[in-house]
Amino acid sequence: MPALPSVPRQIRAIEARLEAPFASRNVIPAAVIDEILRTGGNRQGSQLRIIHDFMIDQEPEAHAAFVQREYGTGGKGFTIDGVDYSVWFDEEGMRFAAGHTALEGTLGRTFRSWAEVSERIHQLLRQGEYAPQAVLDAARGNALREYAQGLVYMERDIEEEYKSLLFPDPSLFAGGFPDVTDKVAQY
Repeated sequence: MPALPSVPRQIRAIEARLEAPFASRNVIPAAVIDEILRTGGNRQGSQLRIIHDFMIDQEPEAHAAFVQREYGTGGKGFTIDGVDYSVWFDEEGMRFAAGHTALEGTLGRTFRSWAEVSERIHQLLRQGEYAPQAVLDAARGNALREYAQGLVYMERDIEEEYKSLLFPDPSLFAGGFPDVTDKVAQY
């Protein structure tokens, strides 16, 4: 009678079958992932907001949470060195794949958690490889304009009787867009 395989050997065989779909963790070249990360999310100014967030001294978890919020849920497509790539991002992280979808199948796909994405972006920034200096220099000004625009919208939406309580200088908000936003950003 043939000997039965040992239990540890059976467990290793089961583990190997379970790990097989995830064996392609690093299928997408790191240079391609870096190139995709450099583009930011789908909203205009995303790269600038990401750069500005990393200018703020905070815990890595806070940066990862910001990057996750900035990307949100969605996808993008790229052609890099003649090869089509896709990326899908959601609450779990980012999935990179060769081809036109990053959602289907498990082969040929690389996954990165938001903590890993954030850590890599931070590393690229420290190495001076995330964006050209002109883009890095524009990040703070972009943040000020976006914050100013939010204040202008808020000032426009508040009842007149409460404006003086929140905004002691009403002349700051006089005028129309985009001039008023620029004025508030420079204040």
